[in-house]
Amino acid sequence: MANMNDNVDAQADTKLVDTEYGPVYSKRRMMIVIYKHIEDMTCLPLYSFGYRGILCKPVNLGPEHVGVIDRDDQTYKNESVYQAFVATCRRKPLHPATACRLTGGTNVNCKEDIAQIGIINQQSYNRLEALYADRMKIAAAEPYKVFANKQGGR
Repeated sequence: MANMNDNVDAQADTKLVDTEYGPVYSKRRMMIVIYKHIEDMTCLPLYSFGYRGILCKPVNLGPEHVGVIDRDDQTYKNESVYQAFVATCRRKPLHPATACRLTGGTNVNCKEDIAQIGIINQQSYNRLEALYADRMKIAAAEPYKVFANKQGGR
């Protein structure tokens, strides 16, 4: 993916590679599988925003993120406009700043090098799926609005 971090140290970060199209990040990203299809999965990415949490993002982006609480975290402070959902990780707990980006859905092929490192409970999955569906309904109206007002297109 393209480098979107203005504060990255290009000399020290080994995940940053310079290409003819500009700097590109290449690293693994934790994701939550929201739907499994025959050959691929629709996944929502997890971010911690450099361990700074949702509040480091502009306020208008708040509804596009939901907090993720590690099952054993007794001190979690929710920064999301939504109730955080619960995750259980196998190896190490999630960082308290972890959030799921509801608008970041991407397809991942089932044959890719994937490791299942945790799980969310059924109640959390149901809420996550509903939040994702709500954000998709909002997004579905946007292209029409742009083109109907002659603000987009070629």
